[in-house]
Amino acid sequence: MYRLKRCIVVAVMTLMVCVGCAKEKTNKASAGVLMEPGGRVQVKFEENLDKDYYDSKELEKFIDEEVADFNEIYGEGSLNKASFAVKDNKATLWYEFADGKSYVNYMTDYVKAENVEFGVYTYKDAIEAGIKFEGEFIKVGEEGTVGKDKFEETDKLMVLYTNQEMCVYIPEDIVYTSKDVSVDKDTANTKAEKNNYILYKVEE
Repeated sequence: MYRLKRCIVVAVMTLMVCVGCAKEKTNKASAGVLMEPGGRVQVKFEENLDKDYYDSKELEKFIDEEVADFNEIYGEGSLNKASFAVKDNKATLWYEFADGKSYVNYMTDYVKAENVEFGVYTYKDAIEAGIKFEGEFIKVGEEGTVGKDKFEETDKLMVLYTNQEMCVYIPEDIVYTSKDVSVDKDTANTKAEKNNYILYKVEE
């Protein structure tokens, strides 16, 4: 029963992380992933409810059951339903994951995506986790590239790493990115099958 319920939600809702940032009134409105303080991650799913067999109340019931099932397996608080709304026959769901690992667990176990890599760390924890920061980096707002030896104020930096294509909203100052990442103010577009790094500053 558990696997049946979880598959219903995945089959109906469309994951919105793997799209470029659309031109919206705000960058936040166009994003598929929102970064929160403490490394929590919100991810967006959408679906048009213009079919007779779609029922928003039943869909939300399945969502709540999926959240409960996920937390039973991975621990209470690993996944929360941040919001669910239906407007103009479009359902929009935001899932909030406790951390990058919870997101990866969901993507691999529920969405059946393969080779998903996604992590959020302090700079120190990233180094201890074996992240090497190989390749060239761009300091946002400046010309040219830099190496990791030029990173400044690393004690204030958070690191987002992924090999997925995403449009990520980060309500903090984005300081450095790997060269394959494009930045527009507070959003960053990453590329599929690339080592995408986003380093952003968290003020105390």
